[in-house]
Amino acid sequence: MATSRRTPGSTIFAAVAGVAVCGAAAAGPVNKNWIAANATWYVHVDAEAAVNSTLGQYVVTNRSRLGLDGMDGLRALGIDPFKDIKSVTIYDTDDDPENAVVVASTTSAVEQLMDMLRADPATRTMTVDGHSLIAFDDKGKTQYWHARSGEAPDARVVFMSDDWRTVTDAVKVASGDRSSLARVGAGSPLAGDPNSGSILFIRAAELPRNIRDNPDPNASALLGQVGGVQLDVGERGGEVYGDAQFHTASAEDAQNMSQVAQGLLALGRMITKNNADLAPVSGVLAAIRVEPQDRQLKVGIRFAAKQVVEAIDSTIRAREKANAAGASKENAP
Repeated sequence: MATSRRTPGSTIFAAVAGVAVCGAAAAGPVNKNWIAANATWYVHVDAEAAVNSTLGQYVVTNRSRLGLDGMDGLRALGIDPFKDIKSVTIYDTDDDPENAVVVASTTSAVEQLMDMLRADPATRTMTVDGHSLIAFDDKGKTQYWHARSGEAPDARVVFMSDDWRTVTDAVKVASGDRSSLARVGAGSPLAGDPNSGSILFIRAAELPRNIRDNPDPNASALLGQVGGVQLDVGERGGEVYGDAQFHTASAEDAQNMSQVAQGLLALGRMITKNNADLAPVSGVLAAIRVEPQDRQLKVGIRFAAKQVVEAIDSTIRAREKANAAGASKENAP
């Protein structure tokens, strides 16, 4: 029973990680009613846009080459990760990523997994403020889940975290018993909405501490100038777009960061321009625009979706070619 107890949790968290990269089927815009008003950051995947995009289709087809095989493990549990996991929202209310909560919108297929967990004698159930949670061991760490019906008959919403208080608080936010970002509106430091066609949207009041405290002193000094961050990546009209905004303390800081970013882009173009295998990557780098604007550094890209897929595929093929050459040398007599 120990194996079955750990496998479902490990499998679905692998799938959630994969969905955060490439999406699944049928989701929608971020639901700010599900995010606490005091959240410090959140990540949202609009999976409907992802699965319908050129890039998303490439990821689904090539998930093995991209290291996303873990998502297929859910099918053994009756869940199709590209159909039944409809959206993923992750947020945190402090500077400790261990306390983040995952809110996954799914179909009723998740009930089979929940029943499997409940059937394990080692799974515990607990009720906190009228909300039922299940607790189970996942590779030595306790996971807490709460599942409830969604707005549609076949819809379910699953809350997941390593901390039972975090799950309970998130359920209260979604139930309307605690304030959400939707209530705060434009007054929130996390105000801002994704564009049409958005697949991945990230909003943070400031960079997480584990990112700011980079072991490289130069990187740490640069990241220390960054305040709030917004990242929006999606596909619209046959083009992949990416828009990032980095808020800084002063216009001078934004200008300095712009110069650093321009230097890194120039280095990347120089490295890739004479490598035929990486020509598509060079084209993508050439399409990136960096612009300091007042106390913000804005980074944007607009590129044909098919060419982005070519760039990713060429990078993977170059890596596979290098790995094959290395293996050939090791096996040579």
